[in-house]
Amino acid sequence: MSNDAEFERLEGLVEMFVVKFGELKTEKEALVRQLAEKDSLIVELEEKISTRDGERNEIGERVGRIIARIESWEDSLEEGDGPDMETGAAASDSAAGEGGSQQENSRSAAGEESRIQHNLFSMSG
Repeated sequence: MSNDAEFERLEGLVEMFVVKFGELKTEKEALVRQLAEKDSLIVELEEKISTRDGERNEIGERVGRIIARIESWEDSLEEGDGPDMETGAAASDSAAGEGGSQQENSRSAAGEESRIQHNLFSMSG
């Protein structure tokens, strides 16, 4: 009888191990799926970071070019080599009267932009 009790106890332990093994196997499968999802998300986010870095670099370059143009423009104003803003605007307006409507709009907009920029930068100094 004691052998029967031992076998029953052993069978109970084996059954418990089989159930626990099944639970762990299910948990492992869920974790493997979750890991695959996280890996996929990481790849997607790395692509977004790469895209954003490229955009940021492009924006930085464009801002650098704009700043260089502004500095060049300021240097030409300080040296007196550049055209006077008011004279340039007047020349644009008179040339626009002679040209076509597209030329007129283009020159008028350029003159206006120059006056606006001049006003912007002349406020501080």
